[in-house]
Amino acid sequence: MTSRTLTVALMLESDGPGGAEVVVREMARELRRKGHRVLPIGPENGQGWLGQQLRAGLGAGYRFCSARMCRMIFHRSVLEIWGA
Repeated sequence: MTSRTLTVALMLESDGPGGAEVVVREMARELRRKGHRVLPIGPENGQGWLGQQLRAGLGAGYRFCSARMCRMIFHRSVLEIWGA
């Protein structure tokens, strides 16, 4: 089986300290450790906790996107990922 690099979007509707945010942080770390590109996306009006955790744990060059939610879909972020 051939290994290939994936781009994985991790979309979450909150970014404060909590269980779901910790799971996303750990998923991002493990996926990146395995060589995949990770694009976490959180709410633009969030607390910023998850983004801070990811930047601290994964180092420089790590990108955390924010988006305005509309009807439970991150429209702008989906378009950004599609074009990536």
